[in-house]
Formats: sequence, C-alpha cells, structure tokens
Amino acid sequence: MWFILIGVIALGLKLSGHTIVATLDWWWVLSPFPAAVVWWIFSDAVGLTQRAQMKKMERRKEKRRDKQLAALGQKERRKADRRGDKAFEGALTRPASTIIPEQQSNKK
Repeated sequence: MWFILIGVIALGLKLSGHTIVATLDWWWVLSPFPAAVVWWIFSDAVGLTQRAQMKKMERRKEKRRDKQLAALGQKERRKADRRGDKAFEGALTRPASTIIPEQQSNKK
C-alpha cells in the first residue's frame, strides 16, 4: 500500500512540474508501482496477507463474543473461565506426581 501511495504522490508531483520530481526520469517516478506488484506477490507467497486477515477475523470474532456475553450479563464469568482454563492447561504440562502426590504405604 505504501508503494502505491508513494507512486501516486510522485506521479502527481511529476505532472504538476513544480518540484524536483519533475526533473526525474519517468522510470523513477513510475518505479513504485512495479515495486508494489513485487511486494504483493512476495507477501502472498510467504503468507503475510493471509495471516493478517486471519488475525483481523479473530479480533472481530473476539469482540463479537465479548459483546454478546456482555449483553447476556456473563462477561465477568467468561474472564473467570479463562483463568480456569489456563490453570487447567498448566496442570496438563506438569508431571502427575506434582499434582497428586503418591501415597506412602505404612506396611512393615
């Protein structure tokens, strides 16, 4: 997007003829447009565009959930559930001996 913006500004300055950009060759002025195409191809190949869209959709989904839970009056309960989930996840990563201590037998 930045390449397109720079290209449009440079094109406008070149056509107005009042600035230093008017003295540049046309290929310098128009070079941001092919650079934008190359960037889009690269970002699509690497997956940057898709990841950004996925993050945006997750944020929108989270906002929608929070809004609906607040309308139901359950927003505070959801925060407590999140803490409980994290505690449960921690229990899954700890060894079983730290969660439930082994019983010592008193047999002689």
